[in-house]
Amino acid sequence: MNRPDLLSVLEAGERRLKPDAIHLGCRVQGFRQNGSGVALLLEGGETVTGDVLLGADGIHSHVRAGLFGKDESRFTGQVAWRGIIPMERLPPHLTRWVGTNWVGPGRHVVHYPLRRGEVMNFVGIVERDDWQVESWSTRGSPEEFAADFAGFHEDVQIMIRAIEVPYKWALMLREPLPRWTDRRVTLLGDAATRRCRTWHRAPCRPSRMV
Repeated sequence: MNRPDLLSVLEAGERRLKPDAIHLGCRVQGFRQNGSGVALLLEGGETVTGDVLLGADGIHSHVRAGLFGKDESRFTGQVAWRGIIPMERLPPHLTRWVGTNWVGPGRHVVHYPLRRGEVMNFVGIVERDDWQVESWSTRGSPEEFAADFAGFHEDVQIMIRAIEVPYKWALMLREPLPRWTDRRVTLLGDAATRRCRTWHRAPCRPSRMV
């Protein structure tokens, strides 16, 4: 399932229960907790209070930092490229309802359909040491994207050319947390797992080779 689709379902369900429950554009700066509740400190000086705080604020979690201090990440030596392709931009043989891996020296690609087959999700991993920005929203250039997968099969090139906006991010590694909870505050998702967003280099049987 595509993450925006899942978030839309969760948002719609929450707004049916309580229309004013979701507040956008609020940046968390920290929190305080005691025996009776939690005070969430927002950018601009506003404070929001509640019984518990669940920090699901991602890999750069302010809630995690408030619980356990700042952490240090280690670069894995791999960079990921990602893009979404409308299916109508692809030839019929690339629109099948299957996941496909392309594997080559120091690089691999996985792509699979999303949104009931309306779009194709493309992720390509390449070994590099010159990009160490951990961000989902950093745009890369189509020229750099294509250069990282030069020599791959023409089907991969077709998909790369069909991606209007490619994004790239460095894959970082963090040590596991010994615990996720402190009294009234706990973590969820990437804020808790602190894992590397990549695949282990384990023996596999790829569906296609470069």
